Amino acid sequence: MDDETKRLQFLKMLEPAIAEANRHAIHAKLPKLDQELFLRFAVSVARVRARYLEQALTFSENDPPEEIAIKRLAELRMIYEEAVKAYDALGHAVERGYVEVTDAG
Repeated sequence: MDDETKRLQFLKMLEPAIAEANRHAIHAKLPKLDQELFLRFAVSVARVRARYLEQALTFSENDPPEEIAIKRLAELRMIYEEAVKAYDALGHAVERGYVEVTDAG
């Protein structure tokens, strides 16, 4: 058995324990997630995206854009990217069964 196969078997063997650790840790922080809460979060991410794009379009008003506008765009991009990462992480947690999903809020 080669080293790569050993590493893959090692990870496969630990997978159930790691999944359980994720379920336990995430459930402690997010005991239940319903459609209403998930949708509110998705809408919040959409608003962050809209603010970022709105700022980007201000560049068309000033050519070249002002330094303060560029700095603000960078700040909004960072917020947007973090929001998207959080959204993706929550979706991944739901897909993996780390979060208890309920029918109603």
